Amino acid sequence: MRMLCAVVAVVVLAVSCGDDSSELGVEGESTTTALPATTTPAEPTGDAFAFTFRLSEESSPESAARYIDAQLSQYPGASPAEINGRDVTVVVTGINESDTDAVLDAVTSGDLPTVSFRPVLDVGASGTDLTAAAALCDYPEGQGAPAEFAAGIPTPDADADQCMVAEQIDNIDGVDVASVLLLGPAPALISTSGVGARLTGLAVEDANAQLTAGWSVDLVLRSGSPGIDDFNALAAQCVAGSAVCPSGRVAIEINGGVVSAPTIQAASFDRTQIQITGNFSEGEAKDLALVLRDSSSLELLMIEGTRTTPLN
Repeated sequence: MRMLCAVVAVVVLAVSCGDDSSELGVEGESTTTALPATTTPAEPTGDAFAFTFRLSEESSPESAARYIDAQLSQYPGASPAEINGRDVTVVVTGINESDTDAVLDAVTSGDLPTVSFRPVLDVGASGTDLTAAAALCDYPEGQGAPAEFAAGIPTPDADADQCMVAEQIDNIDGVDVASVLLLGPAPALISTSGVGARLTGLAVEDANAQLTAGWSVDLVLRSGSPGIDDFNALAAQCVAGSAVCPSGRVAIEINGGVVSAPTIQAASFDRTQIQITGNFSEGEAKDLALVLRDSSSLELLMIEGTRTTPLN
């Protein structure tokens, strides 16, 4: 697992879209899980410190700034991150010098979840035994499906080349209903440039929320591989209903949760003409677009150094 935990991904997990009616071409239902009530934080007291993070040349400062803001949202005195070239700086007030290591750790430590595109093998209510469909998964000789599959328990730590159980929340008549999906491995890339490389957020070039008849997300994938070539290879399997993708659906999985699981309508797509539509609110569509847009840059995010400066 890579280091650097992106809370922006966790935020979007509160938005789920796509039951059997979702389509990639693409339609799905979406919901927002109600957040617990919060209290207004007290005015921060204490000292102020500026934290500067130097990014690698491959990193996106804009994505890094959003990530840092999300990671430091627990600090009431944290100002919005500011970008200066490869440096991203945030000022945190109301903390003591002894707190500075914790602030740095909040940004530089943790597992960074990645987006993966996985075929859906089976779907059931929470607790459903998914071992029958797990026969489609490959396991080392002498090993069978994990015990969690029999109980429909999510396995968020599964590697991209393994089957996994993931949870999805759908809103049905105003009620949040959880389901579990058995997902196949993220497909290996057609490109041989990276050994073991899988179809993840690195394939994404851009994503934007659009309002037409309703809110939707326009997804743009990169040319070649990783990119549209890999997605179309999976789409062809889904349209054919092969053992690789028997449900005809592809899940967008983040950190063990499914944010969308649309049905594939065509065996091949133009990389700039993929649209996810459904019962999205404006906020849900924008959140999904943001996490897809950031998915590639967050996989490349690397902090090369940090600097802490006391301001008073």
